Amino acid sequence: MSVDQSVVTNLVSNISNDVAVETNLAELKLVLSALNSTVLKDHAQNIPLSVIFDCLNSQNDAQVKNGCDVLNLILPMFSSSAILLRNDVSQPLVRCLNHPHPEVKKMALNELKRHINADEMTFFLGNNNQKKTLLSVIDCLCDEETSVGLVATSLLSSLGQSKTGPKVLCQPDIAEAAIERTKFSDTNRIRLYQALVEISLKSGDYLRQIEAQGYFRDLVSCIKTDDVLANLTILEVITPLALSWHGFEFLTRHGIIKFLVDVLATADSHPLKSLFYPGVVRFFGNLGQKYCQQLVSDHPTVIASIFKMTESIEESIFITSLETIGMIAYSRSGKNLLMTDSSMSACMKRVFSSITQVPADWRVRGLNALSNIIHVEPSDTKSDFAAVAQAWFEEMGPQAFEAISDMARQPFPDIKVGALDVLTQLASMKWGQTKIASNQALIDYLLGSSEEPNSDARASKLRLLKVIAESETSPNVFGEEVFNKLKSGADEVKSNGAAVLVDMISV
Repeated sequence: MSVDQSVVTNLVSNISNDVAVETNLAELKLVLSALNSTVLKDHAQNIPLSVIFDCLNSQNDAQVKNGCDVLNLILPMFSSSAILLRNDVSQPLVRCLNHPHPEVKKMALNELKRHINADEMTFFLGNNNQKKTLLSVIDCLCDEETSVGLVATSLLSSLGQSKTGPKVLCQPDIAEAAIERTKFSDTNRIRLYQALVEISLKSGDYLRQIEAQGYFRDLVSCIKTDDVLANLTILEVITPLALSWHGFEFLTRHGIIKFLVDVLATADSHPLKSLFYPGVVRFFGNLGQKYCQQLVSDHPTVIASIFKMTESIEESIFITSLETIGMIAYSRSGKNLLMTDSSMSACMKRVFSSITQVPADWRVRGLNALSNIIHVEPSDTKSDFAAVAQAWFEEMGPQAFEAISDMARQPFPDIKVGALDVLTQLASMKWGQTKIASNQALIDYLLGSSEEPNSDARASKLRLLKVIAESETSPNVFGEEVFNKLKSGADEVKSNGAAVLVDMISV
């Protein structure tokens, strides 16, 4: 769509002359929003940004909202130098960070984030704007309006990960101000920690700079408070940090992992265990995936504590514990650790209970845990790991495969997908293929011509057929005739629309 420049000029002129500002802003927004980016860019260059910024100095909420919307449309049409190096633009933009209207703050935060990696940002932050801008961003992080706080958190994180950020954020006066302004609110402190953790993930050097400025000095005390919900939120925030070696060392050095080990060991007697236990055990599940041997070497009671909780009568507790065992068992190091643990026998019986005797939502999680437990890497399908997976699967009893086969043919999409994913893991190993080949009802389903109505189920079925079709042991296990039909079935399902989905998901 093209618009005569005079239309935009007249609207801007009316706004500049304080003529029906709200109405003209609304019309300007309507006109600009109908333009493609090329035409919009041409028109934007002829709109004095100061005129639109001035519209924000009003107690008329509708006018302020329309002004924000216009700025959100036209600011992205300008280069970083046009925004950050011109005082008549950069100064009003920074003032917007202190505006009482949440939409204005979000507009300014998002615009600053757009330039986060530009060379001009380095100059901008070093040109007497640094402290004022950063303190305003920190104030936005502490804003009572959640949406403002989250955008500010994202901006602070992005800034810290940029080439300018660590140097700027790790100045003593900035660090002290951030700590001081967030210390009276768990919500604000958690937002700050979230940004700092995301920055720290970038490198060990970034983490050391942040730690040196005292940003994390209250982290240990925060996670040890009596506020279970706050503890869980902080735990969720720091979990990604534990997945990097420098983060793992940091948490170990500060006694956080040891503290959580003790929490896990006494979880069964805690009156609020159903609230906090899932978060704690998932933390160790993530650690177990990355640093299994180190974790068990330093804290040998962890695995025993998790196994103990798989026997809980509370569904949320025992399902989460099974999921955690699945996270650990997924890797080679995890299988090496668990294959000598006699508790796996009872655990697999609990897995069978989780996929057959609990409500549907829990069954899906049980199926996902089972899928992880029996997973082997493509290069290990003929190794001892495949034998371990088979031994664990057999611990569930003779009814297990039949139950999974039945679930794969049910009309309930979530359960069907979970069961098909388990079958896909089985199909990667010869012993699993043998089970599939011996179940005629399942073979008939896989060879059936009817299309899966659910796209996720269709994609899962194709993954299963694809694994069978690409396995070198399949022709002998299934026989040439059935194998060729299954291979053709994969092509048929793909042609029915699942190909794109499968390309997005690795087998």
